[in-house]
Amino acid sequence: MIRDRADIRISLIYLMISVLWILFSDMAMFSLFPELHDVQTVGVIKGLVFVSVTGLMLFLLLRREHVRIQKRDEEKRRLEEEREEVLARLRMHIERMPVGHIVTDHAFRLVSFNPAAERIFGYSDAEVRGRSPYGLIIPEESRDFVEEVRQQWMQGSLGAHGSNINLTKDGRRIVCEWFNTPVMDHEGRFERLISIVQDITDRHQSERDIEHSRAQLRELTVRLDEVREEERVILSREIHDGLGQLLTGMKIDLSLLRRLLAGRLETERSDAEHFDAESKAMTRENTDGAPGTEPPTGTGPAPDGIVDILDSLTKLTDSTIAQTRDIARRLRTGALDDVILAEAIRQLAQDTVTRAGIHSRLKLPPERLPITYRQRLALYRIAQESLTNVIRHAEATHVDITLAATGGLIILEIADNGVGISQNDSGDRPGLEGHGFEAHGSVGLGLVGMRERAELFGGFCHILPRDHSGTVVHVEMPMQAEGAAESSLGKAARERTTSGNEDT
Repeated sequence: MIRDRADIRISLIYLMISVLWILFSDMAMFSLFPELHDVQTVGVIKGLVFVSVTGLMLFLLLRREHVRIQKRDEEKRRLEEEREEVLARLRMHIERMPVGHIVTDHAFRLVSFNPAAERIFGYSDAEVRGRSPYGLIIPEESRDFVEEVRQQWMQGSLGAHGSNINLTKDGRRIVCEWFNTPVMDHEGRFERLISIVQDITDRHQSERDIEHSRAQLRELTVRLDEVREEERVILSREIHDGLGQLLTGMKIDLSLLRRLLAGRLETERSDAEHFDAESKAMTRENTDGAPGTEPPTGTGPAPDGIVDILDSLTKLTDSTIAQTRDIARRLRTGALDDVILAEAIRQLAQDTVTRAGIHSRLKLPPERLPITYRQRLALYRIAQESLTNVIRHAEATHVDITLAATGGLIILEIADNGVGISQNDSGDRPGLEGHGFEAHGSVGLGLVGMRERAELFGGFCHILPRDHSGTVVHVEMPMQAEGAAESSLGKAARERTTSGNEDT
């Protein structure tokens, strides 16, 4: 404190010098001038020396203080100029910023609007000063939300942000996004609030439109999936009822032809044997050498091996009929209505990886999962696509198939020990490359279909590299109740599929 008060410092220095001069001045004078014996002369000299010394010291002290005051004034003036410059820049920034800048006091009364806020709400800065924002720019429906956020401001929270409906001067309702910064005093009490606001009505509407479009796309995907399943049913029926019947008729004709040919050959063989017997008898009777009876004429015996050819054609027809029925059965998914999903996947594994010579290990629930037909169909198709990729691309010798239900989720996981995919491929875009999908190119349609099927039910499908080698297809989706609503097209396709299975 003494260092900041020049008057106190000078007074103390003057007092100290005066006391020292009074105490030691006589001794100093007689030591310096021993020949002086006149007390009056000594007093005069002492006075002159004291005045001169103290005056010089006062001059030096005052001059030093004056220099300090000048420097301090110059520094203060420089700081004031910088402050004014910063404030001017800040005011210009606030006035020219494209988002609203609003200040409210501790009582939640409006203090200032910048031009952007004036454009958003339609009020001028003078119109809002000292007024409450309730009823002015905050409608009654948003009051509870704002009050809840306001309690966080009062506590100094820097994360009290949000968006809500606001009012404009002309009565329009707009959606605004607020970023709030509370200002606290030196005692930690709430002093004022600085808010940055922007009108996001158009963005909010765009987001709603995008979400609506996504919903429409999801519905379209569902419908396309249902149409695709219906087409599978129709194609399966045509193969079974059309091509299957034709092949069956061909087999019957071949069998009939073989029997007719075999009978004719047997008849001709019997005739030939009878003719040989008669010829021998006549030869014995006609000893005179008369010509005997000519053998019967006809088509003659059939070419060698014709029966074997017919047998081969019959076997080929049987094999074609079996493959046709197998194709028709694979196209149909009606089995999902007749058996549980686990059994359908077990049969699928036997028809695919087991037939391809790949060892499979299945972990499937014994009970029927409480999910809708559409979910069973989606999981079945995902498993079908995954196992097809294992056979075509993974070069695997073993595959694990797991189906489980836990915590309201249904989980399907198919893991193989094949060539796998790299860590880079499974980073931000899990499973986009490798495992049967186009490497270093566009996303394969197989993954798109698998992912879309899972996302239709609020789930996901990830394709990731296994720890050592191979690939894991991991699918999760929330279970939907068995009685959940299905589209009319899906029900129709399922009914057609079920009715068609009776013929298969």
